[in-house]
Amino acid sequence: MTTAERIEVDGGRVIDTIHAADGNGEHLHARGYLLTISGKFVRADLYDKAVESCEAYVQTIEKVAAERDALEAKIYLPGHWRCPKCKFYCVSTNIHVDSGGFSANEEPQQCANGCGPLWRVTHEESANEMVERCETLVAQVKRLTEDSTKRWGPK
Repeated sequence: MTTAERIEVDGGRVIDTIHAADGNGEHLHARGYLLTISGKFVRADLYDKAVESCEAYVQTIEKVAAERDALEAKIYLPGHWRCPKCKFYCVSTNIHVDSGGFSANEEPQQCANGCGPLWRVTHEESANEMVERCETLVAQVKRLTEDSTKRWGPK
């Protein structure tokens, strides 16, 4: 909570007084050029710079938190790799002979076409690609149905 008041003293000079309390119970009192924080005097202009720095720090934290949330949505599919150049797609799996089980191979892979290293695939990328494939197949089925109807007549 912050309150501000203007106090006029002898000679018509105006002094600003600010009373504030932060979340940690620290009480701030500014009067003119000096500021007391929990009984210690500091320069008010330095306090203003510190407040601006804190506000910038909070904005940076909020920005980083938003970026973190965006990155958390891009969780990688285990063992799925894609070439950024030729769009080659690889699913790499380890076979465990002793137990008869399978697991994803998380070691970086090289493109089979010699383009370079493959990139990991996110759930979002995989889902978007699946939607695009489904839309392409539905359009292909419609086109083939129309072609067969034209060629052979209705069923």
